[in-house]
Amino acid sequence: MMVDGRSWGRMGAHGWRAFLILALLLGTLGWVSPSGVRAEPVPSEPCLVTSAADSGAGTLRDLVAEPACTPIGFDLVAMGSGTITLTTGELLVTRDVEIIGPGAAALTISGNGASRVFRTGADTTVSISGVTISGGYVNSGSGGGILNEGTLTLDTVVVSGNRASSAGGGINHFSGGT
Repeated sequence: MMVDGRSWGRMGAHGWRAFLILALLLGTLGWVSPSGVRAEPVPSEPCLVTSAADSGAGTLRDLVAEPACTPIGFDLVAMGSGTITLTTGELLVTRDVEIIGPGAAALTISGNGASRVFRTGADTTVSISGVTISGGYVNSGSGGGILNEGTLTLDTVVVSGNRASSAGGGINHFSGGT
């Protein structure tokens, strides 16, 4: 079939338009598979850390505690610094989350020599990429940089300069952590 000098194949121009509309609806609404499981749309933008402070709006601590935020990314321009220095203790992760840094050379999360950097809770799945984790310290315990009790994936993460009095100065998998 020829329309406006173009060949539309067997579906014709109206068939292709209907196909495109259907594809857009399925992509926007998600689709239901034959098993009845709804496929959720992939978030287009991460929640962004916009402050290098330890606590308050737009901080990593704030977004880690926010249930709707995953993945978490970083706006280094808004942050004004490539270092997040923890001053109120470890970042306790009690939910599934993905933290995507701009690169280990660009962003450091520091325990400031005073606290552990990350602690992942049991029954959590946590993925961290593209950051440096340093300056973690635990006076009584293990896992100065990270104490993992859940399922943890690290990708292009530098873990250095962390200390613990017991075991795992950098990383310790505790009580079933993987």
